[in-house]
Amino acid sequence: MDSDFFHRPVLLHTAVDYLVTDPNGVYVDCNLGGGGHAKEILKRINANGLFVGLDADAQAIAFAEDTLSGYSNKIIRRVFSNQLDVVLLQEGLLPVHGVLFDLGISSFQVDSPKRGFSFQEEGPLDMRFDASQKLTAREVVNEYSPAELGRILREYGEEKHWKLIVRNIVNERTGAPIENTAQLAEIVSRAVPAKQLNKTLARVFQAIRIEVNGELERLKVSLE
Repeated sequence: MDSDFFHRPVLLHTAVDYLVTDPNGVYVDCNLGGGGHAKEILKRINANGLFVGLDADAQAIAFAEDTLSGYSNKIIRRVFSNQLDVVLLQEGLLPVHGVLFDLGISSFQVDSPKRGFSFQEEGPLDMRFDASQKLTAREVVNEYSPAELGRILREYGEEKHWKLIVRNIVNERTGAPIENTAQLAEIVSRAVPAKQLNKTLARVFQAIRIEVNGELERLKVSLE
C-alpha cells in the first residue's frame, strides 16, 4: 500500500530541516499517520538517535510499523498526543530534542466511508481516531444540547450559519436519530445556499470531529 494512501506531508523537508538539528537526538512525532515524517526523520538521525512515534489510530500504527520496519532506533506507541509525557517518562527519554505536530486528518481516514469522517460518501456517524473510545459523532449529533452543538460549530468550525444548522439537527432528531453522514449532510444543506454548501459541510464535519476526539484539549495538554 502506498504511503500516500495515508497522508502526503506538506512541506516535509522544510519541517524536518528545522526539526532535526542533532543526528544523535531524540525526536517525537505526535501524529504518526502513515510514517511520512517519521521516515524522513529516521533518515536524518544516526544509530545513536531515536525516533518516537505516537498515534491513536490502530490502522495508522499498523501501517507505520510496516513502513518503518527497516529502522531499529524507533519507539511507536498507540496513544493520543496528550500522553506524550507518560511515554517519554516511561522510556526515560526526557528531555527530547524536538517534537512535531502534524494536526488534522489524514487522507486514508477521509477516504474510508466506514470511518464517518467524510460528507462526500455515506457512512456511520463515527469520526473516532481511536475506535475503542465511547464517544462518537452519533452521540454528539443526537444527544448534545442545542447550546452544546452551537458552541462546537462556532468554536471549532467558525460556522456563521450555526443557529439554523443546530435548529435543523434538533428538529430532525426529534422524530428519529440521525444515523449517517449522508443524513447529516442533507440536514446541513437546508441551512445554506448551494454555492456555500461544501465549505459549510467541511466546517461542520471538522467541528464534530474535533469534539469527538478532544483534539484542542489534547493539543493544549501536549504543548504544556
